[in-house]
Amino acid sequence: MLKTMLLLVVTATYLTAGDDAKDWKPAVQEGTVTVGDHLAELALPEGLRYLGQADARHLLEQVWHNPPDPSVLGVVLPPKGQEAAWAMVVSWDGEGHVADDDAAKMDYGDLLKTMQEDAEESNPERAKQGYSTVELLGWAEQPHYDRETHKIYWAKKLRFSDDPQVTTLNYSVRILGARGVLELNTIDRNENLPAVAKASKDILAVTSLTKGNRYEDFQDGVDPVKAGGITALIVGGVLAKKVGLLAVIGVFLLKFFKILIIPLVLAGSWLVKWWNARRTA
Repeated sequence: MLKTMLLLVVTATYLTAGDDAKDWKPAVQEGTVTVGDHLAELALPEGLRYLGQADARHLLEQVWHNPPDPSVLGVVLPPKGQEAAWAMVVSWDGEGHVADDDAAKMDYGDLLKTMQEDAEESNPERAKQGYSTVELLGWAEQPHYDRETHKIYWAKKLRFSDDPQVTTLNYSVRILGARGVLELNTIDRNENLPAVAKASKDILAVTSLTKGNRYEDFQDGVDPVKAGGITALIVGGVLAKKVGLLAVIGVFLLKFFKILIIPLVLAGSWLVKWWNARRTA
């Protein structure tokens, strides 16, 4: 299951947008906050705010009309009063420990080429299902993995057939843990890359998994392991689902679901190739 954290451009009124928010009074947290059931801690820089799981899901599902997603743990919000700002959704993929053995020898150029081919191969099925086709243009920011902190980030440039004049930015951040991965994902226009990258890296720097959940707490033979390593982590995050802001920016429902199917198609296609290569070797 692919889970995401999304960064979106919204208006300053997103906490009260739409009829679904009339009686909603979110519990806004500041300073150092706990993510999930003591899964991680986030030392928010001054001005940034955080919504816990219940309020985060209310915002995403009731206000922005997204499908229910129990993997969502919280949302980081910008300082109050900003006219145009972002929202970072925090979620957890608990499918297993991701080994980083392949990180040092990874060829990101070859990986990108494979993902571009997979994206192209998936387009006929997307069109058949009534979705826009997608072109993976390249890296907006090449993957960077820190072996000491077990944190990785990367960004991709995408173009959708129903909005060809816009280059979409997909910015992904991951923190590897003992039994899963803490995920952060951003979707915005590519021209906003500097602001998105800074916000993502600033929050990444102050986010840490708690004792017992850290990468070094992994117990071989006890904790589950997710196949594919860092390579599969990046391929699985080739696209992230867009969070709906129907009441805020008036985009049609179908457009927000136009990329939901791609991660499964691309990840599945790549994993088949990866498995066949292993068998051949």
